[in-house]
Amino acid sequence: MIAIAAIFGSACGPASDANEPVTTAAPQESASSVASADPSPPMPSATATTTSAPKGDEPKWAWNGSEPGFGESFYHGPIVVKTSVGDCRFVYDDVAQTRTVDCVASGGKNPGARVWGWDEAGAFVEDAAVATESDVLFVALFSNIGSGCELRAYRITTGEELWRTHLVGLGPIDHSEYLNDVQIQLRPERVLVFGWESEGRYIEVVDRGSGRTIDTLRISTKGATSKPSSPPPAAPTEPPHPGAAASIPWKWEGPDLKLKDTSDATVPVVGKGTCSFHADHEADTAELACRDSNKKRTWGFVLAGQGLNGAALVADDKTLYYADYNRIASGTTVWAFDLRTGQVQWKTHLFGVGPVAHSKYRNDVSMRLDKDRLVVFGRESAGKYVEVLERATGKSIGNRKE
Repeated sequence: MIAIAAIFGSACGPASDANEPVTTAAPQESASSVASADPSPPMPSATATTTSAPKGDEPKWAWNGSEPGFGESFYHGPIVVKTSVGDCRFVYDDVAQTRTVDCVASGGKNPGARVWGWDEAGAFVEDAAVATESDVLFVALFSNIGSGCELRAYRITTGEELWRTHLVGLGPIDHSEYLNDVQIQLRPERVLVFGWESEGRYIEVVDRGSGRTIDTLRISTKGATSKPSSPPPAAPTEPPHPGAAASIPWKWEGPDLKLKDTSDATVPVVGKGTCSFHADHEADTAELACRDSNKKRTWGFVLAGQGLNGAALVADDKTLYYADYNRIASGTTVWAFDLRTGQVQWKTHLFGVGPVAHSKYRNDVSMRLDKDRLVVFGRESAGKYVEVLERATGKSIGNRKE
């Protein structure tokens, strides 16, 4: 069942199409529901490529509510949808300049307790459109006085980010003129994004499974329609090869493995602050957060279902690098976050030791910075590996197993 976020008190909501109505069953608490502006106070990378849609399947413009205007369609309060785990929502705090996507329990023993959440700093006049179906939460993030839109997908039960993509939209424009509004609509296998800016409108069709843009239609202020030219397809991922890892000996850069009995990790960062990871086995959650010199939390996230996860952390003056792995499984994912805001710069699944039949409950990872590269050292029951990533892009440029 599809449930779409209707955002009351704001023009930011789901689009509706009188010509092509979407038939849905009656809302159910376990599947999701309708979003509304919550009067309660706030609670303290896929790259798109464009191809043409099948002929006869061109998207049609649809907009729910009145035309957006400066100030009238700005963020008015938390945007909430009912889901199987509780209330999932977007919150913008203009005082702290943070934006939050999270889910909180709506019943049970601890109503209002956070199930999972992502908090990002450096937000400014932010807003969102939200929709959910089954186990996925779709969030379109944008600034009311800027241009463009970023679409993300999260696993509702755990908070895992499945993909994110910056939309093609109108493309670069001279001046936003402080008007930007977005609505989203779910279709089978597709997310339709309707954008309205001062320079015109656009419809973007996005694949729900991958975040890939399938089609973009632009509508000028005079009503003329056009399509952007399609960029060349992305090059296929290179198979694992020794490459830059060929001459790097395996070396453990973390705590003494004989003494390592916890998944916690902490790294100092610029400004005398720290970034740290903590897994709570009993609560089955894991938190990554950065704090300033006064120990005030600046940004971070909590994910459910990750109480057995471990982490390796390193940082330079602009970026935090986070290796995320399950201590009793196989495989590692490396993330790069903007150190100031917590924005994800890239996310890479390592080749590691490759597929293994059984992890035998052993997995440890450490990292070090090496000029413009990030070197990852992994140790699993199936063997050790050295993997080298480009720090700017996250691209794997070498993998060697021992």
